[in-house]
Parts: sequence; C-alpha cells; structure tokens
Amino acid sequence: MSRNPVFESIQLERGSPVPLYHQLQTALEEMLEDGRLRPGQRVLGDVELSEMLGVNRWTVRKALRGLVDKGLLTRTRRAGTFVTQRAGANDGLQTVGFFYFREAEEVMLQKAHFIQMRCEMESVDLKIVAYQEEFFSQTDLYEDIHRRRLQGALIVPLRTEACRKSLLQLERRGFPYVQCGNPYYRGQLKAPLVCGDDLGCLGDTYQYLRALGHERIGFISKRAERETENEYLRLCREAGRANPKWLERVQFLQSLQQWKSFPMARVARGYLHDNPELTAVILEQPQAARDFIVQAEALGRRVPEDLSLISTADWSGLEMTHPRITAMHLSEREFGETAAEAILSLLKERARPEGQVHQLAFRMVERDSVAPPKAVSPSSTAT
Repeated sequence: MSRNPVFESIQLERGSPVPLYHQLQTALEEMLEDGRLRPGQRVLGDVELSEMLGVNRWTVRKALRGLVDKGLLTRTRRAGTFVTQRAGANDGLQTVGFFYFREAEEVMLQKAHFIQMRCEMESVDLKIVAYQEEFFSQTDLYEDIHRRRLQGALIVPLRTEACRKSLLQLERRGFPYVQCGNPYYRGQLKAPLVCGDDLGCLGDTYQYLRALGHERIGFISKRAERETENEYLRLCREAGRANPKWLERVQFLQSLQQWKSFPMARVARGYLHDNPELTAVILEQPQAARDFIVQAEALGRRVPEDLSLISTADWSGLEMTHPRITAMHLSEREFGETAAEAILSLLKERARPEGQVHQLAFRMVERDSVAPPKAVSPSSTAT
C-alpha cells in the first residue's frame, strides 16, 4: 500500500470513551475544514483506511457514512469516495452547528439526522459537535463558534454556571442560537427554546395510571426544585391522595463520573421499603427502572402484578428489562424539524421572538410494566 501522509497523520485513542468511528469522523471533518482534504479529492477506501489505522472496516464505513450523510463526502459504487465539491468552498452557503453532550449521543444523533434533513432543504449545512462535561468551563464558546465559521447554532445546554455564562455571551454578541432539549434557563435567556412538554407528560402519565385504578402513585424526581415535582404534588392534592413520602428527590449535582456510580439500587430499596402501600411509581430517570424491578422482587413484589412502573422518558434500555418498561416518548423527527425551523427562522431574520418556547408533546409507548392494581386490604390503603 502506497504511503499517504495526509491520512497517516490521523491519531485514534483506543482507550478513550469516544467510539473509534466518531474519532475518525471528527478527524476527517477537521481535515475538510482546514483544507488538508480539498473539494474533489479522493478519500482512501474502507480497506485502505482500516489497514492504515489498524481498525476494522465497520469502523471506517460508519465514519465515512456519517460524513456522506452530512453532505461532506460523496460515494459512488465504482469510483470510490470523494470530497464533495462544495465542501470547504466559499460558495456562500450558511453553516450551523449542533452542540450536544456526548453522553446523550444515542438519542442526539437521531435528532441531528432530522435537523440536517430540514436544513438541507434550505441549502444550510449542519456541523455536529459533541462536547464533554468540561467543555463550557474550558472553552470560549463564541471563539469556538467563530473558529468553526458558523452562522448559527443549536445548543443542548448543561445545568452549569459556565454554560449559562457562555450562552449569555452569545446573546450579548447578537449571535443567533436555539436552546435544545434542556429547559434549564427558561425565562433567563432570550434565545428560542425547543423542548418536550414535561408538565404535560407527567400529567398524562399520572392520569393514565389513575384511569387504570391506581390511587397510590409515587414519583422519583431527577432533581430537587423542579417544576415537575410541584406538578406531581398538585396532581396528588387534586386526587385527594397527597403524601409527601411518595415524592423522592434524587438530587445529584456532582461530576458525571460520580453520577455514574450513584447508588440508585439503594434509593430504590429504601423507597419501596418505606412505601409498601404504593401500587405504581413514575420514574423521571429511565436508567433507574432495572434497579426498581430488582428491588421490588427482593421485597416480594412483582412488576407489573404487584407494582406498576412507568418512565416519563424513553430509552433503548427499557426494551431490554424484564418486563419491558412502558415510557413516554418524544418524537426525534418532530424535535429535529422544530429545532431546525427555529434556527432557520433566525438566519432568515424574520421576527425574533424573545424567550419563545416550542413545547412538544410526548406519546406513550405501552410495553409490559403497567397493569391495573390488585385488590388490597383496607389497612394498606391509608395515606
């Protein structure tokens, strides 16, 4: 195989939590950006790149496919893979960035797909940027956006002071951006916000359980002082079933690494032990579902026969539990298209609504974890 210094310069970190295909895709995209790969230039094929970099062909194919999907590369069956003629060219095309927290990559890349499709209809390029937890504290967001030559941005924020200050800086400089997903700064920032209707989602979930006959319904909240907690308490009072013990606040504001080792099984065990009268539990953290199933079984309670579980957020892992967990799902297509419309509107300099919120409805995905409550003795119904 002949040497190719351009591609031989690619360095992949095998011990990194970032998948190899994503590292390769990012490296190639940087080459396109800084001109090391020029419009019309041929890119090495699957076999050549896999041998040169010491990775399998599937890794290379996935990386190249991601760049093809973004319109940066063009693949033909016989000729091979080439840099798209417009890639890197000063042809007046606008480019927007989609900044998301890498830990949420599985869901965010699905949303990015629909954002990209809508942007392409308006001849706007989308550049996808996955950031780490320390990104906003270690990076000048405005300078980073300027370096990437972006005309707009869609940003999934973190609940940190560094992130809030970074977004405020964008607003002071008049840079058009849209907040996506996390409504942490609703009312504090002027940028449009695209998010799920969390309160409506909780209300629909609670009423769904009530319609099945559940009256003693618990709620596990992700953080203290959230609007969803107040909404849950309101729903309980309205139903005449208010009990502060049934609300569990899982507040954890430390690092992501510490959060990964958070003892959710211990929370589930204590919560279910202290509230044996509950017939249903609503989870705001879908990853906690498995721990609740295990701990319920340890206490002699089966899901859903003795305890119904339902999550207000969907996750692929909920299909792998036994039983599978019913959840509320937010359409990736609707989210992506709504977010794209919001940033395209700003780029076209239409009316710029201050603090406009686009709330999207959830739909229920019924699986196996919810059933009508079993008949209970009068002594176990006291609140």
